[in-house]
Amino acid sequence: MHASRSTPPPVSPRRTPGYTLVELLAATASASILMVGLSASMYVASQGVNIDRGAVSTRTTNDLLTKRMLDDVSQALEFKQRTAEALKFTVPDITGDGAVDTVCYQWSGAAGDPLLYTLNNGTPQKYLTAVQSLSFAYLDRTVTATDVTVAPAPPWPVLKGYSSFYEHNHDMTQLELAPPAGVQPGDLLIGCVAVENNVLPTFSGPAAWTPINMDQASNKVTFGVWWRVVGASEPATYRWQWADMEQPVGLILHISNQYAGNPLTAFAVDKGTSDTPPCPATSSTLDHSMVLRLGGFDGDEITASGVTGLASHTSIFMESGEKHVSLGAGYRIQTAPANVGAASFELDKNEEYCTATLIIAPKTN
Repeated sequence: MHASRSTPPPVSPRRTPGYTLVELLAATASASILMVGLSASMYVASQGVNIDRGAVSTRTTNDLLTKRMLDDVSQALEFKQRTAEALKFTVPDITGDGAVDTVCYQWSGAAGDPLLYTLNNGTPQKYLTAVQSLSFAYLDRTVTATDVTVAPAPPWPVLKGYSSFYEHNHDMTQLELAPPAGVQPGDLLIGCVAVENNVLPTFSGPAAWTPINMDQASNKVTFGVWWRVVGASEPATYRWQWADMEQPVGLILHISNQYAGNPLTAFAVDKGTSDTPPCPATSSTLDHSMVLRLGGFDGDEITASGVTGLASHTSIFMESGEKHVSLGAGYRIQTAPANVGAASFELDKNEEYCTATLIIAPKTN
């Protein structure tokens, strides 16, 4: 038996997909058109970016230049020219030569012309280009000037201040007072001390002070007055002393603009018992003399702290020391030579007193 063998049919070769020449040409043409369109879009976009960057850069530069111009104006010392298109002024030294400089900003007024900058007498330089519009505006204000001229010293002696000691609670045999603040060589110091009871036999003042008067009234109060011209060097304190333990009150007056030699042209003293202790009359011989009234009183019967009661006088000091002794001072200026008359302190009741009137001469030119 014979088996039959069949022959398989022939296999056709496999075909690969592809494009015809016509299809390729059509695709290439389409791609070319697309590339041209994309390129045009990118170019337009890039040009837009460049335009925006240029505008931003220009605005930034203009802002910086405007700020610099305003900074210059804020430092102006004096304006030389002020119009709608020009501004010229001086500023502190910017060139390093130690002199003020002149700055000028000027525009022609024609749209598109530059704003020019000129330093001193130099060549105008373009500051802002293509200015379309510009107008400088000003606010004017009238200010009344204040006279800051230092007034000359008055023609009379001047009370500058004082140092004092009072209101202590124990007896003592000496009193130390510091110089008033601000004393200068050549200034005048007037020292006065009132002490309870009679300490006159042992009463003494600081070294290099000149006594004017020392006295006591009815063994109830002792009162002394001294003067001194301030030297180049002064001690920290000045000392008054006496032998017995008693209550004191002390005062140093600081006076300037007085006669450089012996400044006292006259003085007068008084003592007694009264509730209106008088400072005696005396005479001034020079224009613009200072009339100084001083007094020491028994007890503490002053009307009020600092109140002397001296009519037509400026009160300087009126204080008591622990109810046992008091001291007062006041002054006025006598403009013309004359008898200055008497003047009275005021107390609450009759007390023993010692008083003095001093005439202090003004400084001579």
